[in-house]
Amino acid sequence: MRRVSYLLTAMLVLALTFVPAVFAAEAPAVSQEVLDVYGKLAKDPKVTSAVKFLESDHEQRVQYVKDLVVIEAPSHKEENRCRAYAALLKEAGLSDVTIDEKSWNCWGILPGTKKGPVVFVDAHLDTVFDFGTVTGYTIDEKGVIHAPGIGDDTSALGGMLSVIRAFVKNGVKPVYDIVFVGTVGEEGLGDLKGMKAFLNENHPIGKNVVAVIDFEGGGPERITYLCTGSHRYFIDFIGPGGHSFGAFGTPSTIHAAGRAIAKVADVQVPSGPKTTFTVGMIEGGTSVNSIAAFCRLQLDMRSNLMDNLLSLEKTIMSLWQLGADEENARWNKPGTITVKTTMVGDRPAGSQDENIKLIQAHWQSNLMFGYTPSLTSASSTNINWSVYKGYPSICVGAGGGSTGNHSPSETWDPAGAWKALQVSFMTICAVAGVDGVTQPLGGK
Repeated sequence: MRRVSYLLTAMLVLALTFVPAVFAAEAPAVSQEVLDVYGKLAKDPKVTSAVKFLESDHEQRVQYVKDLVVIEAPSHKEENRCRAYAALLKEAGLSDVTIDEKSWNCWGILPGTKKGPVVFVDAHLDTVFDFGTVTGYTIDEKGVIHAPGIGDDTSALGGMLSVIRAFVKNGVKPVYDIVFVGTVGEEGLGDLKGMKAFLNENHPIGKNVVAVIDFEGGGPERITYLCTGSHRYFIDFIGPGGHSFGAFGTPSTIHAAGRAIAKVADVQVPSGPKTTFTVGMIEGGTSVNSIAAFCRLQLDMRSNLMDNLLSLEKTIMSLWQLGADEENARWNKPGTITVKTTMVGDRPAGSQDENIKLIQAHWQSNLMFGYTPSLTSASSTNINWSVYKGYPSICVGAGGGSTGNHSPSETWDPAGAWKALQVSFMTICAVAGVDGVTQPLGGK
């Protein structure tokens, strides 16, 4: 009865309609401590004012997204967007804004009343598109915005700015410091560069993080807390090459790669958890009438279980030299072709207890605003690194509908996107605490 009372109180204060959730088996057990925190937050005038502000700030958030999407930011080349976003963090009301010119992360701090613990909130700056892809944006008759990279993750960057404004303009003072971060290197071969640079024991802020909330596209009700691991490699086959006719009989790096790929293609993966591999790219050779002196493969291996990933890696990495050896033996020229492997991606798999306070908090925030939350299956996001390092972490949607992610036809529909920000704002308040209202729940 007490739980129902708190929920009803929250609905009345926030003028929202409660929609009962259908609890899946993996639903967290929301504690009385969490319910008590939400009951207090729901009655605080500054918090409720900030919640309403997020709706009124919607057009400003949309404008932020439009301004940012035309500042291209391929992975490893985020400098321009980083500088622009740092300026917007200041404009949103953060006075302590920093640019790390080694990584090109940028962040600002909303100071709390208790120094030490930090709540980390981020969205990633980079996109999958190289320079020259984005020439502008268009808006169709339904208000949907079309531009490469707008849904993943530019819309979330704009949403994070609106959340900051809700805190600052409504005088909501956290207990723990909240650091808002534009991270680099989330996509592709970015290899979580931004998260790795920030969340480590040597970073003056990162070492104090107690909870991580990562903003991506989509709605708030899908809570990602499990991590699909991936290892990525460049596989280089190196040989002397030669003329296709005059040097016939010289081992070919492309032929060696082909022999190895055929072996890899026959590798069997475990039935579960899901484990995959692919040779996604191959390049080499100089002309149709040349024996290739160089060939490079790009290999991706993934699993939801780290042990499976490591076992798969051991098996596949043993096959590349076999392909080279077979090509050398074919022409009776042992040692001619050599193989060099370079790891270019290391995203650890990871899991967390679904009952940690961070997950309980976001679950309860969803209920408060009428969403039916769910704990999703494992995915590959920025939180791969934070979970691996032991930080309580979730990846959640910052609102709006997105289609065509990672394609030139990517879109973002901003209609009602502010609703997701209300959910996440309340989660941040619960985890970080609000001065004079609630003590921080923290992450664990």
